[in-house]
Amino acid sequence: MPGELYFRLVLDLRPADDPPVAERVKLFPIPYSLFPIPYSLVPSPCEPPLAMYTGFAMYTGFAMSCLFCRIVAGEIPSTPVYQDELSYAFADINPKAPVHILIIPREHISSMFEADESKRALLGHLMLAAAEIARNKALVNGYRIVVNTGSDGGQTVDHLHLHLLGGRHLTWPPG
Repeated sequence: MPGELYFRLVLDLRPADDPPVAERVKLFPIPYSLFPIPYSLVPSPCEPPLAMYTGFAMYTGFAMSCLFCRIVAGEIPSTPVYQDELSYAFADINPKAPVHILIIPREHISSMFEADESKRALLGHLMLAAAEIARNKALVNGYRIVVNTGSDGGQTVDHLHLHLLGGRHLTWPPG
């Protein structure tokens, strides 16, 4: 659910003199409600992880692991299609059409619902980037640009993104 917080429980399973912590942990997602902390302590999704140590356990905000922020940062590999100072586009790993590109802002915005007037130029930029990609992919017979918002809208990653779909006849209604 957008805005819902989760934490990862990282358990240290070996003595302190063994290999570095990164090599001796296991990750377990747990709901925020099971280990509440004041919301003011939770940084934005693109900030460095918040960490609290309790014995051998470390809790980090799930939101800091935004998949698309990590792709933009180069921490997770992707197949780039387009990039500029405001946006990054890459091939979807689970394509629904011969051409299925995701266009994302470099800035973290959770969804279209979170976008406000200050994001007007960025939102227009994303649409123009999608059009440029469509031209470069020779989608002369047409294409579709989709923005899923929220769980009921089919959004599965809480980072605003546009789907550019083309290369075949697309039916209506979708979903």
